[in-house]
Amino acid sequence: MEPFIKTRQAHLRRLERDAEDMRRLAEGRAAHIEAIRTSPWWRLGGPVRRLERMLSIDRFAAPASPAAPAPTPDDTWLRLRGLEEWKSFQASPQGLACAAHGTDSVVRYALAHGVESSFLGPVGATDVGMHGDDPREGLLALGLNARQRAVLEILGGDSRCYEPHTTKLYMHEGLTPFALLIRGSFPFAMGSEYAPDPATRARIWPIPHVDIQASGLPAGSCDFVISNEVLEHVPDQDAALADTARLLKPGGRLLATLPFLHDREETVIRARLENGEVRHLMEPEYHGNPTDPEAGSLVFQVAGWDLLRRCREAGFSDAWMTFLASHRAGITAHSNGGVLLLEAVR
Repeated sequence: MEPFIKTRQAHLRRLERDAEDMRRLAEGRAAHIEAIRTSPWWRLGGPVRRLERMLSIDRFAAPASPAAPAPTPDDTWLRLRGLEEWKSFQASPQGLACAAHGTDSVVRYALAHGVESSFLGPVGATDVGMHGDDPREGLLALGLNARQRAVLEILGGDSRCYEPHTTKLYMHEGLTPFALLIRGSFPFAMGSEYAPDPATRARIWPIPHVDIQASGLPAGSCDFVISNEVLEHVPDQDAALADTARLLKPGGRLLATLPFLHDREETVIRARLENGEVRHLMEPEYHGNPTDPEAGSLVFQVAGWDLLRRCREAGFSDAWMTFLASHRAGITAHSNGGVLLLEAVR
């Protein structure tokens, strides 16, 4: 009996040593990940998340509750090239589920457990909030709403972003939190604002004033152009698209959010600029303007699906609308359960 007890005790000691070794290994891996995460040379969240999965450390998982259902295993991520494709998706079980059930559960889950972004990495619930009625604009994570984070999801999935010191990126904004984030992540990133008078240009300096209809920036100089809720405010949207295509390198990408009539083929023109004067065709509509918050920025048009044709006519080789809905990333909207954004390739 005594030899058996000694053998059993030795076996238990070996198990304890093995458990201690495994604990130390896990701690070492976690410390290594944290060192990478906080390194100034590791600028993007997507590679960190993939490294964590490779090392099988699920440090950010949170248990689901009845008030905050667990995220679905797959995002809804579609490329749509026309109104008929959009109608077909809307009528599908997946489209109906996104529209009818997705939005509220995404918001509840994000508020309870945070979100996970391919670009930002994990964002805890303390850094997530909901303001207003529509999560497209109001579901904020680190101060960025759902449509802005949808742009980052796509940007973070492009392999060119893994080499931020060689990527050249231009934004149609320079004073926003989004612009600050991008400039902090890409050394060769520039943002601009439209400042029509000398006093405004002096006030926003050194942010440059640029008319995106005729920017004067070097042709073929950018890997990406990002336009967040800007293209609806230019009098000549086709000129802005043509200038953007001119700026991009071959294979360069435009990523843009803008008000979009997903159930219409034709763009609706709300106002025109004629001989230097604005002629209103509909009741004037104004959106926020970083350079003039009190006056706002006039909406000249709201795009329909003909936007894709106009992108190709402006010099892009291809264009589509991307629909993105994600529990994991907290991306949703009341209108259809997800965010629609424009992608166009030079």
